[in-house]
Amino acid sequence: MPIIRVSLMEGFASRAEQAQIAYGMTEALVDVMGDLVRPYVYVTVDDLRAGATAVGGTMLTEVDVRDGIATSDRLLTDRPLPQQIEAAYAALGTGDEEAIAQYWARDLTWSVPSDSPLAGTYEGLDAFLGYLGKRPRPFSGDARPALIRGSVSLQVRTETVAGDADPDREPALDVIHELTWRDGKVIAGREARFGAGSACADSYWG
Repeated sequence: MPIIRVSLMEGFASRAEQAQIAYGMTEALVDVMGDLVRPYVYVTVDDLRAGATAVGGTMLTEVDVRDGIATSDRLLTDRPLPQQIEAAYAALGTGDEEAIAQYWARDLTWSVPSDSPLAGTYEGLDAFLGYLGKRPRPFSGDARPALIRGSVSLQVRTETVAGDADPDREPALDVIHELTWRDGKVIAGREARFGAGSACADSYWG
């Protein structure tokens, strides 16, 4: 019977967050050992009190805990939610600069790989939107679930290229986007193309 115990300083996680931690720990173990172990996985998330926990022989004080919580809250503020990521891409499709600016910072930078005809780093929202205007279908197509680590999200987006006017063009291009977030907005991004479509870059960008 697997038993997982997670100890956090008191106040670091709400009850809802502790439930998410318990769920995540269970799923991590199931990924390794298989779904058969799920009914037998026990997860406990407890709170440690200041003054009763030491790191390297030094007791943690209430000030240490408050500072730690403040740092954690700040990092969580920059952590994007999956729905924020999709809303950011949806805003691009509106063509409304004010709507776009809700998710894409006006001072953002966007980097395009050197093997692209549009390669380079675009500084500022206007330059970024100008870059999108040169693409056949900017950031369209299906997207896989985003991987989120801290303030950075990674996502593979399959951009559709084929159209009724030219059905012989390469049908899709896989692109991975790395976005850095701050205060709910993208402040930096870069992309890399791969898959079958990347071999037909000239046709795609034409």
